[in-house]
Amino acid sequence: MAEKPFNELTPAEVERLSMLAEEAGEIVQAVGKILRHGYGSCHPVTKVHNGCALGEEIEDFFRIAGHLKACGDVDFAETVFDNGLGKKAKYMHHLYDETGCD
Repeated sequence: MAEKPFNELTPAEVERLSMLAEEAGEIVQAVGKILRHGYGSCHPVTKVHNGCALGEEIEDFFRIAGHLKACGDVDFAETVFDNGLGKKAKYMHHLYDETGCD
């Protein structure tokens, strides 16, 4: 019989967390490209605009996060997907209205 892993995670839990970490990293990479080149710049080969690429990575992250919730790994309110900033708004330096958009 195989020894239980020290973190007591099942292979499925490890896979889900790995996918979440990968998507988070892809979001960081997309943000870096926007900070360097702007939202409107695009990949020279795929021609995908940086803003679109970021949107796709965020969608992928939300899908994986929703799957973790469905599997009982994490719990968060469905309202997290609303447009409001909630408690994060107080940390913004350039908050022009409730949305945080200018």
